[in-house]
Amino acid sequence: MITLLKSKPVLFLLLLPGAALFAQHPVIERYVQEGLNSNLSLKQEQVALEQNKASVEAAKRLGYPTIALQGNYTLATGGRAIDLPIGDLLNPVYATLNEMTQTNQFPMVENVREQLSPNNFADVKVRTSMPVINPNLRISRNGEQEKAAIQELQILRAQRDLTYQIKTAYFNYLQAGEAVKIYESALELLKENLRVNQSLLKNDKINKAPVLRIEAEISKVKAEMVQAQTKQHNAAAYFNTLLHRPMDAGIELANMPSPDSFLLVSTVLQLPDVQRREEIQQLDKALRLNQLSLDVEQNFNKPRLNAFVDLGAQGFLTNLDKNVPYAMAGLQLEWTLWNGNRNRWQERQVELETQQLNLRRQDVVSQFQLKQKVALEEVRAAYETLKATTQELASANEYFRVVERSYREDMASYIEYLDARTQLTNSNLQKSLKAFQLWGQLAALEREIIY
Repeated sequence: MITLLKSKPVLFLLLLPGAALFAQHPVIERYVQEGLNSNLSLKQEQVALEQNKASVEAAKRLGYPTIALQGNYTLATGGRAIDLPIGDLLNPVYATLNEMTQTNQFPMVENVREQLSPNNFADVKVRTSMPVINPNLRISRNGEQEKAAIQELQILRAQRDLTYQIKTAYFNYLQAGEAVKIYESALELLKENLRVNQSLLKNDKINKAPVLRIEAEISKVKAEMVQAQTKQHNAAAYFNTLLHRPMDAGIELANMPSPDSFLLVSTVLQLPDVQRREEIQQLDKALRLNQLSLDVEQNFNKPRLNAFVDLGAQGFLTNLDKNVPYAMAGLQLEWTLWNGNRNRWQERQVELETQQLNLRRQDVVSQFQLKQKVALEEVRAAYETLKATTQELASANEYFRVVERSYREDMASYIEYLDARTQLTNSNLQKSLKAFQLWGQLAALEREIIY
């Protein structure tokens, strides 16, 4: 029998022999693992986690050196040019020399107009660059790590919800199957009763009214059984969909014991702290991400320094010589001194978003505290209801036994017999329904308080 004792702080239920309510049942555990391994929604979450992990690795390498081959080749004509008065400078000198030497060894030269855009010019280099000072690199790496952690928590959250869905879907399938069995049993009882009454009718011991009433009742039970079978098929389709299996795949029936045979121990322990819930931890990490965003805005006026080294060659392809190779090294400094106070307003946006997250966190904590208490109370109510329906079923069984015996001895009317049979069937249905509802409430309790 299940013992539920109210303790002053709150009630914490442990199912013996293990803490997880259904972890010890091999069939349920196997289906849960199958669902966790094959569910498409969960696989999408796993892919998203791998994307986040890739982003973390990329962020870690932002501080690594970058080596790149760079090159360009230009052809140009027209554009800006510079006039070099070489003829004006040299021709008077050359004329004097020719006059002194009585020769023409020094010919006259023309002034030169040189095009500034390089024509037939190539520049090829290998540039190695890396950040020396950049305060946002660490922030970027930490931010990607927080995002990956949020996604990991999202997977745990999805696993928790999927586990609950699989268990409740399985219990719904079992409950629908039990309903079909109960209707089948009732139908067999009615058919046997019909056979007996038809025999009595042939022997003129009764009139036709009981036979007609039984036939109507058989039609009614058949219709109810069809509805129960439809519910069973739909429950099976939903369960198989959660496990990403064909909707008509077979489902193994677990030999679920009655919840009455389990011992639930009431201990004076506090419920698990809701701060451990994945949803709360996700909000905590979102707050840390906001703090990192605030750090980025506050770093706007800190200098960034990069270093680079170039090894390459450049020159006009029509005049290559030993001076073509070159090496160059340098530093690049960027220091924002003023940006129109954009950073101040961006900081304000982050601060307001942080306030929203804090308020949301307080609200979510309250909601989960309420959910824990409601889950416990619903288990208590489900157990009390099951106890009542169990007693009702025992009374219905005894009442049917007495009425059936009286009916066979012609001491009770057929209406009384039929009423007793209907009451027995309904009691069986209620007992089955309430038993599986209790299992479902225990699954909900597990989702809320077991980690």
